Amino acid sequence: MNRYFEACRPEQRMLRVALVGCGKIADDHASQIQRISGCEIVGVCDREPLMARQLSERFPVRRCFGELNELLRVAKPDVVHVTTPPASHFEIAKRCLESGCHVYVEKPFTLDEGEARRLIALAEKVGLKLTAGHDDQFRHVARRLRTLVQSGFLGTGPVHMESYYCYELGPSAYAGAFLGDKQHWARRLPGKLLQNNISHGVARIAEFLTTESPHVLAYGFTSPFLKELGESEIIDELRVIICEEERVTAYFTFSRRCPGAPSVSYLRLAQRSDSRSGSGDTDQAWRRQVQELRREVHTAGDHGQAVSREPCNESADFFWRGIPHESRDEVSDRIVLQIHRRRDAGPHPVSGDSPDR
Repeated sequence: MNRYFEACRPEQRMLRVALVGCGKIADDHASQIQRISGCEIVGVCDREPLMARQLSERFPVRRCFGELNELLRVAKPDVVHVTTPPASHFEIAKRCLESGCHVYVEKPFTLDEGEARRLIALAEKVGLKLTAGHDDQFRHVARRLRTLVQSGFLGTGPVHMESYYCYELGPSAYAGAFLGDKQHWARRLPGKLLQNNISHGVARIAEFLTTESPHVLAYGFTSPFLKELGESEIIDELRVIICEEERVTAYFTFSRRCPGAPSVSYLRLAQRSDSRSGSGDTDQAWRRQVQELRREVHTAGDHGQAVSREPCNESADFFWRGIPHESRDEVSDRIVLQIHRRRDAGPHPVSGDSPDR
């Protein structure tokens, strides 16, 4: 996040940030922005003035607004975080870009691909930065996995990936509001609950795919839990198989019924073997890497642990356990990381041969 703000800042001065939309998720944005030195929240905006006022008083922020154009004209932000319901993302982000602001848009980015492409084209035209709120991709464990893959340390390229995103539909703040309100904004999305919630799990896979149009086979259904509540339109269970022409495959699962749900959310990535012979130098390098990863997680405190197992498929498992939305700054404390490496040069299975998870 610091690198993002540095890139937005052509000179060393206080970066002026504004928030549009003052609901629950705006609290997370405001708290994280205030942790970054050199940043100042210069205004918050909501079409309901009371919502803007309560956010500005709690953090605190000097100015609150009930109209977007007034915010842009008076507060003059460098960056705008769009934290409104998704149906308004396109128009708000477009107006901010046209006003010369960099834009951070909460997920889902837009309602459809057409809107997304138009926003990206506009940002490129005016030379401004535009990003979606896939913050999972920038947590410590995701950045470490990216480094290992790019360096070739785990092999020469992905063979298979498995991404699990477990979700609780119990009496939490968001789920309770969603299930209790037949007019909730998430119900009005084209993809309803799935469109609002699966992007984190899908993004973990997407960055390692090599083609723009992989083959996708998806099956979704309504769980017995929701059926007992009288729900028939909401799909809360999803299974997806993804396959590229290069025969790179992936499984994605969205569920409230997986073992350990809602605390388990992880990505498992298996890579191709390369020509390494498993020499002593390579083994020592691997052990040093595992030890470093252990230290990184253990320094987080009692909530984190690192576990190594007997050699199996060469892969990296990155687990997110029990991550409350209100504690994003402490997410690294709850990472459980597992690394597996295969020493023999046998073929890698596409879907199985894993130890107990």
